[in-house]
Amino acid sequence: MCFNSSIASTVFYSTVLAFELHNSCFNYL
Repeated sequence: MCFNSSIASTVFYSTVLAFELHNSCFNYL
């Protein structure tokens, strides 16, 4: 359970980070 939860957190964090980075790139354009 903890292992799956950890993976889910990592995936969620990566998605949010990628989304924020994507927005930053658009803001600079």
